[in-house]
Amino acid sequence: MKTRILTVSVLFAFVASVMAFDVPGHIILAKIAYDHLNPHAKVKLESLSSKMHLGTHTYNAVNIAGWPDQIKHLKPVQDPFAGHFANWHFIDLGLNPDDPDLIGNPPQLSDKNGTVIQGLKLCEAVIRDHQNSPIVPNEAVALTLIIHLVGDLHQPLHCTTNYYNPKPAKGRGDDGGGNSIVVTNFKDQYAELHQLWDEAYKMKFDSEKNTVEAETDWDPFSITPTSQELIDMEAEVLAENPTTSVTLDGDYYKTWALETHKLGKDEAYGKLDPKDYNYPKLSVTIDEAYEENAKKVTRRQICLAGLRLAAILNKLYP
Repeated sequence: MKTRILTVSVLFAFVASVMAFDVPGHIILAKIAYDHLNPHAKVKLESLSSKMHLGTHTYNAVNIAGWPDQIKHLKPVQDPFAGHFANWHFIDLGLNPDDPDLIGNPPQLSDKNGTVIQGLKLCEAVIRDHQNSPIVPNEAVALTLIIHLVGDLHQPLHCTTNYYNPKPAKGRGDDGGGNSIVVTNFKDQYAELHQLWDEAYKMKFDSEKNTVEAETDWDPFSITPTSQELIDMEAEVLAENPTTSVTLDGDYYKTWALETHKLGKDEAYGKLDPKDYNYPKLSVTIDEAYEENAKKVTRRQICLAGLRLAAILNKLYP
């Protein structure tokens, strides 16, 4: 993956320093979707994305995928949507059958609380029914959230978490989808298992130093649908994962969440030694085989999410 020197505003530098999910990964899957849209859907995406702003930045059809992450940790004085949709990025499905059922018994939906499934269904309704909601105020915000949340729905640790038994005396009763598990040889500012899976698609393993690290991020606001580094990375992901047709049958968000959850259970947690991550010991060392598998899985998920996102947008804008 090509890298570039970052030149960003003070506002974006702040956002990047606390951002919880990998924006370039979202941009890559948005580019895959963009290239599989019908003409009407593509025009709508280009038009609506240009209505979205962060500070002095205006978005385009691919970097708009980063907006929901970039607003999460801002303050209200910085952006009117600061902190909104924070819990819409995931659904905490546990490793065991008796863990909380957040699909059958979801939380109350609000501008901050809810699950990725609830958020996606509401945003689709806003666009399909041409009726804004108090939570999602317009079509541009609804579309932006769909573009991002479909990506989150395909990241294994956005649909999987390990619930502790017994529950710790303080704090959450689960590991936050790997956010509490330190990866001791992951050379990243946020060296958690969750972050590793956010960035696994661009990982490399140094066998001599026994360390794993990610390629340098792009400046998202410099990326457009015609940026060569984006085109190159899209081609690389698609070459490894040939495109397939997508059908939108039944409760597809639920189906996809359960599918992603299985990957989280089998590939993210399942390939760890349980004694390395069960409470209260929350650290693990990753080997090269784990890193290579995580890269393969996440690249496949980025490709699949991009194609499924295109199918959704083509349905909403036929």
